[in-house]
Amino acid sequence: MPITATVQLTEVGWGTKVDLVCAYARAAAEQPYPYALVVNDVDGGTEQIGTWTAVPGRDAQLSGATALHPEQIASVEVRTLGGTPVLRLQET
Repeated sequence: MPITATVQLTEVGWGTKVDLVCAYARAAAEQPYPYALVVNDVDGGTEQIGTWTAVPGRDAQLSGATALHPEQIASVEVRTLGGTPVLRLQET
């Protein structure tokens, strides 16, 4: 399941807004597939901040939020709903 994504972190008074743009490549046999957006903090904690179903050949735009401030975020990941990381994202 070829997937690409970009993420942008925006600090707000209460934490961080996380904006994701995700593309799931079109392939003849591929079906829609559910994913989760997860924030990993610098202390080793994780927080799921959103889920969506990727549709082949279509971009998905998702916004999530966390009480963590950007300096507290170690990474942002796209994972399967079973918890397997498929992408680790860097802020754009």
